[in-house]
Amino acid sequence: MEFILQKQGENHGRTISTNSLEIVSGNYRLLARLDSPFAHIEVRIDYESPESSERYTHYYRSDAGGWLEIFSYRDLGIGSWKIRCYGDILAELGGQGWQEMLTLIVTPVKINYLAQLEQLIKTEIEPLLALESSAEMVKLEFADLTNNSAFVFDLCLPEETMIAREGVTLELPEPANMKKSLQSLSNRSSAPLPPKISGSNSRRKSPQLPPIPKNK
Repeated sequence: MEFILQKQGENHGRTISTNSLEIVSGNYRLLARLDSPFAHIEVRIDYESPESSERYTHYYRSDAGGWLEIFSYRDLGIGSWKIRCYGDILAELGGQGWQEMLTLIVTPVKINYLAQLEQLIKTEIEPLLALESSAEMVKLEFADLTNNSAFVFDLCLPEETMIAREGVTLELPEPANMKKSLQSLSNRSSAPLPPKISGSNSRRKSPQLPPIPKNK
């Protein structure tokens, strides 16, 4: 009798040539092949783990090729699985009894923690560091701007210019007052010039010099 263990998702089974095999947890099925077709066997399965222990008993009959399935695809929990196969009672009474045993030791899936750590750094930590670095650069630029005491801005309104430094409160007139102020400026610029004053004293004539005598 031989055991064949197949993991779900794999195309081929694995023939077990030893009485004990260590495997990682997952979904498996266990097949057996007997030398005799249509043979009746008894299967006892003992499962032991730190949390619990269980026992199962099943009776099977092999097909024409001597094949039978001890258990279909199932999630083998971490622990020890002992499978014992016995011939039927008639074979034992006839002196042809037999027994086969297989122990499956199921261990947790081995994880490459270093690869997981590298992936975590690349996908989670590095983007956060990049965001924090960008935020610090913005803070530094803003701090340089606010610490510049020579920072001056010009506010230009129609026909008016206001200059203010950082920290100085610039108060603008109300819209109505601003309109009046602008109207006053407009009237002032368009007002006619005062008329010229005419009179004797408004303009002085230059004194006339006596004529130069001619030589005789």
